[in-house]
Amino acid sequence: MRTRALMSLLLLLPQFAAANPMADAMQAFDGGDYATARSIWSELAGNGDPEAMVALASMYQSGAGTQTDRVRARALYAEAAVLGNPDAMQNLVELIEADGSDPHAQERALCWYLMAAGAGKKWARTQAHRLLTRLGITDPAGNCID
Repeated sequence: MRTRALMSLLLLLPQFAAANPMADAMQAFDGGDYATARSIWSELAGNGDPEAMVALASMYQSGAGTQTDRVRARALYAEAAVLGNPDAMQNLVELIEADGSDPHAQERALCWYLMAAGAGKKWARTQAHRLLTRLGITDPAGNCID
């Protein structure tokens, strides 16, 4: 009886191993099949997966297999950053700081640096200090804006 149950489990194992859509998307992306990667990541991102949001945003930011769309990339990074993804926070602040049309770009970037620093990210602590010094802010509390 135990042998039969073990055999049944072993037969199911390949199905569980193959059910990794993030790995499938990355394999498709690495193989140049951007449409498949975008499709998988879009579905995962739509279901709230922050890693998929970052991957999809990166495609839009770089134009890999799609038109470059920094607005869409920024929105996806922001959504993943709100969910706590540190890669999204880093990529988001890079886009924010590069945005010459936003008069509050540095303050917005500072907020994300402070959030990432609060999550223990050393790179963010360094960048937050840089911006605090540049902006002449001694107490960052209350300086975050929407």
